[in-house]
Amino acid sequence: MTQGRIVFGQPQEAALWPEQLPAADLLARPEATPPGPFRVYFAHGIYDGILNHINETPNVESGGLLVGQAFTSLDRATTFVIVTGAIRQDSDNRSVGHFTVTPREVQAARASLEQHFAGYLAVGWYHSHPGHGIFLSGQDMTIVRSIYNAPWQIAFVRDTLRDKEGVFYGPEGTRLDGWLELTTDQLDFIVAA
Repeated sequence: MTQGRIVFGQPQEAALWPEQLPAADLLARPEATPPGPFRVYFAHGIYDGILNHINETPNVESGGLLVGQAFTSLDRATTFVIVTGAIRQDSDNRSVGHFTVTPREVQAARASLEQHFAGYLAVGWYHSHPGHGIFLSGQDMTIVRSIYNAPWQIAFVRDTLRDKEGVFYGPEGTRLDGWLELTTDQLDFIVAA
C-alpha cells in the first residue's frame, strides 16, 4: 500500500492443468475431431439442453452461462475446454436483435455456479442469433473482451432460424472449426476446489 492506495501488479492468467485429451471412444462422432490447437467438448446432454433452452423462443435472442473446465493436453500442443453444464439466464430485456442481462441476473448465474457447480469455472457463454447468422456482433465482442477474455473462454452462437451454429474462443473471438460431444457426462478429471 502506497499513500493510502492499494497497488496491484500485472494480472496473470493461471496456468491450465495438463490433462489427457478425451479418448476417441468417448466421442459421439470421432471423425468430426477438428484440427488445430484448440478444441471444445460438450459433456453428454449439455448441448441438447442448450438447444432446448434457446428453441423455447426461437424468434427472440436468449442465452446463458457455460460451465466446465479448461485444460492443456499432456504434450501442451492443444488447449481444450470441456463444457459440463449450462446455466440459463432468463432476461426480460431481449428481442430478435439483442439479449441483455442485468447485474442481478449475472449475480444469480454466479450464485448458481457456486451452488450447483462448485469447483468449476465459467468457461464462456451461449446465445442465439435468430436469423442473423453465426458471428460475434460488436456487443458480443464487448462481452468477450471484458468478461470472457481468457484465451480458453468460449462463446457458442446458434442461429435458431437457419439451423446453424458456431464456437468462438479467446479475446479476439477466433472462430473454431467444429466442436465435439462426449458420450458421457461421467468425467474423471480433477476439479480444483
